[in-house]
Amino acid sequence: MRTRLVLLASGCLLVSWFQAGAQSTNLQSSTPAPNVVTDWALIAQNTIAPTVVLPGQIASAPLAPIAMYDAAVAIEGGYRPYTAPVTAPAGADLTAAVATAAFRVLHERFPSAQALLATQYADYISGIADGQAKTDGIAVGETVAWQLLAMRVGDGLETCTGTCSSNPPYVQPPPGPGVFEPFPAGSTPFGASLRVVRPWTMSSADQFRPEGPSALASMEYADNWTETRDWGSSTSTLRSSYDDDTARFWQSQTYFQNRDTLQRAATQYQLNVVETARLFAMVFTASADGIIGCFDAKYHYLSWRPRHAIWRADTDGNPLTEPADTTWAPFVPTPNHPEYPAAHACNSYAFFDAMHAFFGGDTPITIETINPAGPVSTPVRTYTKFNDIEKEVADARVLGGMHFRHSLMNGAQLGRKVARNLVKNFFQELP
Repeated sequence: MRTRLVLLASGCLLVSWFQAGAQSTNLQSSTPAPNVVTDWALIAQNTIAPTVVLPGQIASAPLAPIAMYDAAVAIEGGYRPYTAPVTAPAGADLTAAVATAAFRVLHERFPSAQALLATQYADYISGIADGQAKTDGIAVGETVAWQLLAMRVGDGLETCTGTCSSNPPYVQPPPGPGVFEPFPAGSTPFGASLRVVRPWTMSSADQFRPEGPSALASMEYADNWTETRDWGSSTSTLRSSYDDDTARFWQSQTYFQNRDTLQRAATQYQLNVVETARLFAMVFTASADGIIGCFDAKYHYLSWRPRHAIWRADTDGNPLTEPADTTWAPFVPTPNHPEYPAAHACNSYAFFDAMHAFFGGDTPITIETINPAGPVSTPVRTYTKFNDIEKEVADARVLGGMHFRHSLMNGAQLGRKVARNLVKNFFQELP
């Protein structure tokens, strides 16, 4: 396994374009004063995904960060806004602007949470001294929020909390070799509505759609099938205890884990409000478009999960995948959506490539698993290279029995293309 796992890293090396679009950050560790961006990012998380994380909620995550970013740069300057430029009055309060922008977009897009949001906002804004600066800051926040809301009208994103229905309705194709089947049988898979979502930075959801899963009769498919069968089984004796930990560590609730990771980085490296807003906006937007592009491809190809591929190996036409094993089960519970491409690879490569671009190079990053699928002996891990994080995420999905290697490599390429496009065209430093 260790030799095989090197292939993913060597096939998806970080490239030099990061440096051109990156912002150098003063990397000194200490605890700064409370930051309005991290405060409202947590409120946004609790609004969008109060209990569990579904793909549509990850795709909605940039809403508040982009609003906060546009409010911050309207007052402080330095970077191109995501929407139209807003001229702020001299002395407008930065905290009032950022908090108002986040509150307004959440309030309008999540009607079921309006009462709680109104209370949270009133409490928060009351901590800012009354006066013209506060009034002007609120006005700036309202302006950028309404601009963003107008831009996102009819975007197809879920605007409910909790479990959201699929729109348009999902229609299951007939079973057959290579065809995805929901598990448990007859259930509705997650994320099908992302087929019609308008992305944040891509020209369309299929802009970076990969070519497709390995042909069932191919040697590559047989190799992938064997690797996942042997390493990802619930009864595998090949995994070490660290491998078990890794598979469970990355079964964390992704949106919760991502926000926590960004907050830790902003705190550790003393980012100011504008820097924090830019970090959250860049990285959450990359993550969201990685998911949107990924689910476009998932529901385009509708490829079966390892569970069904191993149960029904005698139907795939490949003699190298026999015998079928109807008792096989994955080590970690498998998400209920198509296998190809791997969503965690799409998301994580977009997310951490965007972080790499923001910091301008490799930077120690601390990550904690949140609500994993089973016990994890080391719930907090620190990495010194972004590529190491991404590679471990991909390995974890094979170790957990959820994915094939080809799916992870193509998901990684999709995520990397999303991040490259974002860094080139959005959230740029002004001359």
